[in-house]
Amino acid sequence: MLLKFASRENLLKIVTLVSAAALTGDYYLKTRDQGGLCTTDACQLAAEQLRIPEIFLIMAGAYFFWGLWLLIFFGDRYQRPILWILVSLGLWGGLAFDGALLGYQYIGLGAPCQLCTGVGAALMAVLVCTAWSRRSWFILFVGLSVFASGFTANSLLTFQTQPPKLEETAFGSQLSESNADGPQLYLFFSLHCGHCRSVMKNVGYQPSAWKVDWHLSCVDRREQDLQKIAYALDQTRGNESLILKILEVEHRTDIPSVQIPEELREHAGKAGSYLRHKGYRGVPLLVAVEGPGRKTFVSGGRAIARYLYSQGLIQKWVGG
Repeated sequence: MLLKFASRENLLKIVTLVSAAALTGDYYLKTRDQGGLCTTDACQLAAEQLRIPEIFLIMAGAYFFWGLWLLIFFGDRYQRPILWILVSLGLWGGLAFDGALLGYQYIGLGAPCQLCTGVGAALMAVLVCTAWSRRSWFILFVGLSVFASGFTANSLLTFQTQPPKLEETAFGSQLSESNADGPQLYLFFSLHCGHCRSVMKNVGYQPSAWKVDWHLSCVDRREQDLQKIAYALDQTRGNESLILKILEVEHRTDIPSVQIPEELREHAGKAGSYLRHKGYRGVPLLVAVEGPGRKTFVSGGRAIARYLYSQGLIQKWVGG
């Protein structure tokens, strides 16, 4: 009985069923605000590039795999050639679609979504099983060809979009009372970056650094990170240092639940978009606006330390 069950067609059904169940599970988690299967920044970045809500794409993917499974099930049960033709056509279409998405994400964005990559792997597994089940090299080669074509075509394109303005990236500022002619400093950071923490500590604990205006741009977009930023903004009073307040809440796990302003989400998205348009892949990044049309970009903790020394904003540097 086990040998009878362990057929090529049954393996194909199992692979397709697991793929459909995985996407259905992701859809369920998303609709219950539990994050889903992919919660990385790359997944969130990929979702921001869509013209439709991400949840619709996940739902469509789940329907696709369930429909494919039904075609395979009835194709095996009734041995109707038209059903297997529909399986092949649907599979090739799915591979072309996912190949185009992955080409843009891997090459255009430089931030591939793990979920889309997983779907691509699932489609490849279904393709191999289908070709093996039908004993057809043609199905395999056409599937690989359409995937490679979609991936390559989209990876060669450059999508020119208008980058956000630098001022639109900052969620908050720490202003000096006497910065008439000094530079405006924009610090791009992440709550999960050790070098960012070092820069903020050295700036936050040295009053000489407060002689200029500081504007803070956070690239984190996860809910728990935005909660901390929103709480720090809410708790900063009068002349208190916003930088020190962020350092205070950075590693806390008992942050009270506060409403995340929609503007904060927009600033975080624009901060990440600004970095990508300027060709920077990481933080910390300091952008010094030194005059009309004059911007100095300083990337990395040590380079930022040297710049602040040169401007007389710090006297010593503690940490890396």
